[in-house]
Amino acid sequence: MAVRTRHDRGPSGRVPPRVWPADEPGLPPIDGVVAALGGFVGIGDATPLEIELEVSAFLGALGAGAVGEADLDDHEHEHLINGVVEVCLHHLDEQPPRVVLDFCWVLDAFDLGYLHWPLHERLGLADLPMAPAWAVPVGRAEITGARLISYDSEAARELVLLARHPTATIDHVVAVSVEDDDGHGVASDLLVHADADDFFEIVDEDPDMSVTDADPAELAALIDAALDRTFAGDGVDVSDRFAARYSVLEHYLAKARAEANGVHSGGE
Repeated sequence: MAVRTRHDRGPSGRVPPRVWPADEPGLPPIDGVVAALGGFVGIGDATPLEIELEVSAFLGALGAGAVGEADLDDHEHEHLINGVVEVCLHHLDEQPPRVVLDFCWVLDAFDLGYLHWPLHERLGLADLPMAPAWAVPVGRAEITGARLISYDSEAARELVLLARHPTATIDHVVAVSVEDDDGHGVASDLLVHADADDFFEIVDEDPDMSVTDADPAELAALIDAALDRTFAGDGVDVSDRFAARYSVLEHYLAKARAEANGVHSGGE
């Protein structure tokens, strides 16, 4: 019997249940959505990486990256985010609060693979200004390298992807801590650092840690395997920030896989 992984989905073309019936007059209430978007107020002042982390934390609050709490077949967070987007789309032409527009621009830039509502097309058709300049680099970082950090005194490793946004002058780090790595280790923590040089300076100061270069695609495959074991395990202990950073990790893993297949990952 094949082992189901976190990437398995239901039948192709699945459409989430509508939040607002098509034959219901009027607009769905937006107050609940606005209340849930507190983290996106003033989001244009954040860096592209900070914006991506905010999206990831929002999705984590909806259930993305939950370990041992939901059936892998459910993908409840996908239904929830599609419901939020549906309500937002109903209000695009009705002068919604600014946070709703900013949220839509950010979500479109982050490019979730499981959105069923035509967010990008509706943003283009709505009577709105063009996407703000601050949203353009979001989701468009390119993978610049990979590193493997090993510990001399314990069976654990850090699997590190390096990436850079088009408006940035430095690389940032997206990494996974793998415990008991005898070839069957589980991912227990997800790390993000805005400055790769600072990150590795800290590593270099620890005599117990050693760093080797790695191929991004091969490292992504190791991360995928460790994540699959985490979600398939029983009672795996993960850090408190695991769910909040899960979606941003998946975002960068997709980039590493795409570049391995010769596909440019930095956006148009």
